[in-house]
Amino acid sequence: MGSMGMLGAAAAGMAGPAVEQAEAWRRLAAGEAAAAAADFARGEGREARVGRAAALLAAQPRTAATLERARTLLEGVVEEQLHDDWAVMAEYLLARWHQAHALQPDPAEGERRLLALLEARAGHPWADAAAPKLAIAWFAAERDAAEFARREERFAEILERVRDPAARRDARLVWADAALRLGPDHARALPHFRALAEEAEALRPSLRARVLFQVAESAAALGLGEEAVEGWRRFAREFPHDARAGEARRRAEEMISR
Repeated sequence: MGSMGMLGAAAAGMAGPAVEQAEAWRRLAAGEAAAAAADFARGEGREARVGRAAALLAAQPRTAATLERARTLLEGVVEEQLHDDWAVMAEYLLARWHQAHALQPDPAEGERRLLALLEARAGHPWADAAAPKLAIAWFAAERDAAEFARREERFAEILERVRDPAARRDARLVWADAALRLGPDHARALPHFRALAEEAEALRPSLRARVLFQVAESAAALGLGEEAVEGWRRFAREFPHDARAGEARRRAEEMISR
């Protein structure tokens, strides 16, 4: 399910939406963006405007006119300054509009808006959805160690207030992968992979396998033999048919024999 679909599913689950709007959110969650946009256009109020904007951003083909209409709808909701759920969703979608949906994206403006939303509303489901997107913007690009450390410190404070488990996991994964590219810096990456391993059952199988294997790899790189052996054994036990299972068992045995 794409990001618009996930937002549609979340909105559909809110208590007490109008019947017409609930059906429109269901259609958006199901990938029927054009039909959802038509449904929302027949509605009134803030929910209908945010929903229509979300559907227009997801509908194909996207044109300059539909993208501009989506932006106008979202800005109108934000400018009313009612600070409700729809304002938070509109702020998130506006950030994503600038970051990725505009015909000429403005990544810096999108990043600025994502950061502002998280600093103001972290803990709200739709603000929490911004955490992985901000992590990508902050950590994916090549940065020197000093700048990386400054961003880490600020992002750690934000992530402490993010409540959505999936958003926290996705953000941690981006952060951990960026640390591996920085050097690689296993000391920076390992705490994040450990945290992900603690929630391994919530990860899709391919990601779960990668996380478990990386815990062992990073531990070994840092000279943490017992943790590396335990990690490789856990990986081989949980993924016995993975192409790396034999290698994991071999490395565990080599570590023990040292």
